Parts: sequence; C-alpha cells; structure tokens
Amino acid sequence: GINAEYGVSTQSTGGKRHRDNIYSGNTISKDGHSALTKYFFGVDANKKLTLNDFVVFMDGLKEDVFKMEFNKYHPEDNRITEEDFANLLLLHATLSQQAKAKFIRRIRKAYKGEESVGITFEQFMTFNHFLDHLDDVEILVSVYFAAGMKFNKASLKKVAHVVADVELDPHIIDVVFTIFDDNGDELLSSREFISVLKERAHRGLEKPSDTGFVRLITALGACVKSYIKGEEL
Repeated sequence: GINAEYGVSTQSTGGKRHRDNIYSGNTISKDGHSALTKYFFGVDANKKLTLNDFVVFMDGLKEDVFKMEFNKYHPEDNRITEEDFANLLLLHATLSQQAKAKFIRRIRKAYKGEESVGITFEQFMTFNHFLDHLDDVEILVSVYFAAGMKFNKASLKKVAHVVADVELDPHIIDVVFTIFDDNGDELLSSREFISVLKERAHRGLEKPSDTGFVRLITALGACVKSYIKGEEL
C-alpha cells in the first residue's frame, strides 16, 4: 500500500479518517494540500518529485482501490467466488437488472459446488491491468468482428498479451466467456462485453459524480500545480 503517515492510504482506518477529513464535502481543505505536499515533497518541501515517484504512487493507490473492492466480498484463502468477480465486472454496467441477473444466473449454474475454484487477488489485479488498455483492445476486437473472424478464448488471450502485455489466467477467461457467451458456442459475437468492461474500467467516473476517489485525484493535481507555481499551501 501507500505510506499512511499523511493519511493517503486507502486501507487503514486512520488513513480513511484522515482522507475523509481532507475530502469531506465538495471542497479540498488546505490541510489536505499540506499533507499531500509533505508526502510528495517532504516536510521542508525540498524533496524533488520525479515522474517515476508519481507513477509508483498512482500504481500503489490503484492497488489499494482494487484491494478494497476485492475484500468487500470477504475472500477465503485469498479467493473470491466467480459470482463475486462477475458482480465486480457488472457493478457499473448500464444494463437492466434483468440483463445483469441473466449474466449472474449463468455464473451460478457454471460454478456451483466443486466447480467453483475462485479468483485470486493476483488474477483480479492482472485482469484490471488488462482493462487499463481497453481502448486498444476495443480496436482489435472491432477488427476481428469487421473481418468476420471468430473471437474465441484464444483470441482474448492473444489480444491481452499483444495489447496489454499481460497473461490472462485461463480461468479468468473462462469466467468472462461464461458471462458474455450468449449461446454457449465459446465465441463472443457481441460488442456488449466491451461496453461492460469499459464501464468497469471507468468505474462509472465518466458520469457526473462526486466520489472520494475523484476528489483525491483533484487534490493531487492541485497540490503539484500549486507547488510548481510556488504558491503557499
């Protein structure tokens, strides 16, 4: 996770309390800027913030967010169920409740009892890294469909490797196909799965909404911008 000394970590109770104090309401407090400034530039504001440091920070922040989502489903032996994973994928999807229920029924039928082996946090993280490149994935998938080519499990694995440089676990691929394969032919013939995955990747943030995560990102930008301008925080 991220150093919680200045209340930036999303996982600790203290970090959450400090974060809520900083980002309460619709404004970001001066203390919030001060805490972030200390984190990035040191107590005396003489530490240099490098691009690599900022990228590491953002990667850590994203991992904390993924961990919070994962832990919401009370994993056992570091695994959530396939149904939990499906719920995470569909959480922000602009689908009818009937459509979502249809997808969940497929998962329940396919992964009941001993058929369920679960999804580890590492598998979940890898899949989310794949989603980071979804715009490029969409282009390749469109090429498949435009050319009349079949988009099967091997296709998804190959696209993930070429575009996102990740190796999707075969079980994750099986679950994704179980959700979105309408007729059971182990082919994806609809772009609906791309739309759902894009909404998952955006977490609904493309819609007008006021979330703690949005306020945190806004605070990061304001902090760095103010420091560069030499303004007093």
